[in-house]
Amino acid sequence: MVPGIALASGDWPQFQRDPAHTGFVTTGAQAPLVQAWHVDVPTGGPNGRYGLSSPVLSGGTVIAVGPTQVLGVDLATGQRRWSVPRDFGPSVPAATTEIAGKPIVVYTEGFGAHPPGSPARASGATGVCPTSAASPTSSTSASGSPAAGVPSSAFDSHLAAIDVDTREPLWDPIQLDRVSRTGVTIDGQVAFVGDNAGTVYAVDLATGRSRWTAKTGGYVDTPLAAANGRLFVSVQGTSATSAALVALSETDGSQIWRYEANREVLATAPAVGGDMVVLGLAGVASTVVRAIDATSGTERWSAPVNTALTPVGAPAVTPTAVIAQDVNTQIYRLDPVTGARTWDFALNEPAIRTSPVVSAAQILVASNGGQLAVLDATTGELVWRSPPSDGLLRNPLVTSDVVVLVRGGTRPGLVAFVHDPRGTLVRVASPTTIDPLRLLGGFAAAAVPLTLILLLGGRWMAARAGPAFGEPDDEFGGDTWEEDDEP
Repeated sequence: MVPGIALASGDWPQFQRDPAHTGFVTTGAQAPLVQAWHVDVPTGGPNGRYGLSSPVLSGGTVIAVGPTQVLGVDLATGQRRWSVPRDFGPSVPAATTEIAGKPIVVYTEGFGAHPPGSPARASGATGVCPTSAASPTSSTSASGSPAAGVPSSAFDSHLAAIDVDTREPLWDPIQLDRVSRTGVTIDGQVAFVGDNAGTVYAVDLATGRSRWTAKTGGYVDTPLAAANGRLFVSVQGTSATSAALVALSETDGSQIWRYEANREVLATAPAVGGDMVVLGLAGVASTVVRAIDATSGTERWSAPVNTALTPVGAPAVTPTAVIAQDVNTQIYRLDPVTGARTWDFALNEPAIRTSPVVSAAQILVASNGGQLAVLDATTGELVWRSPPSDGLLRNPLVTSDVVVLVRGGTRPGLVAFVHDPRGTLVRVASPTTIDPLRLLGGFAAAAVPLTLILLLGGRWMAARAGPAFGEPDDEFGGDTWEEDDEP
């Protein structure tokens, strides 16, 4: 912890902060920043290939899900508070809330009968193949019982919940039909998750009982967004189908509407801003950010971007902007009403598993290059960047005083930054921005040597070729090019 910094916990209980996944805080830590702490959390699973989920916050405890454990770290100091074992499963975000005054954390676990690294894996055993998705027709069940043709209750995939203070289970794990990669979304007292077969589950957090399940007719692997009594689910496309966005009733899981993408087959997680849902969509010839009316499911606008948005992430949404990050870490600010591009900034670093975050007047962006970049939300200029590190950074969690990210590389784990009162900001325009004065200066700088080259080159040619119309001309006086070839 940096001396003299008073830490406040803030509020970041789930993926991109809230059920709508806005990724926006009105009062958040501001650059310049300085590293406050780092906690080493070795990667796990087969060949140590699996790291941590995006972090969430419960009180003063940062919680992240690893392949075989759920980890709690002190927000102020970075000290480990506790860890709880979990069945080996995808490292996807947990969610936190309070039930009867008790802080709880809810998470998924389990990789099915044939987890990665096992000696034998039946084709499609974990339900990961999008081409095996069900029909786009949605169906709903009032219980959590598996549908026909799916594995029995012995299938290793569950929804679990523990008391943060005691680490005791809140209720018996809820059986899931397939492996879950969506993480957990909590709205009110209900937890929502999806699985690889496209089933969505609603679980009452007080009782641990299933309220309903619904089929979305496709492969679901990104966080679900919830707002105004509706649950929004991105469904991945296949070689024969387009990606889709499905709106379900939070009350009973019934389908309200289904939006089918035009030509795109890949969809990011959705984010809800006001009465619209925003997501990234990508296909062979189309990479866009698209806004869908949350009430009717009709398209409002579609904004092209240079490359696909980070697939395991979501746009950030504020009352005045939509912020999107593509896989080359080009950041786009779009008008929420029209989708018009206000500005963009190209960091030109790969990024797959992360989302941009808006912290008051600044935008925080992480990438595989191992640096945290901060942009001015109004101008789009780069105002601060962390020193290079030896591993990727991703998934910022922002409180009023602290920014926590997942770190990879030779020292994987969690890293925190706080405001640095002695630091300085910069003003760097995007490489994609045309600066008239700088452009004019560049033209002038290029024009001087070009003029000299043309002038001296012309003299050289005239000396070699003689008068243009056969008349003597000794004006240039010899081979000046050979005498001065460094103009």
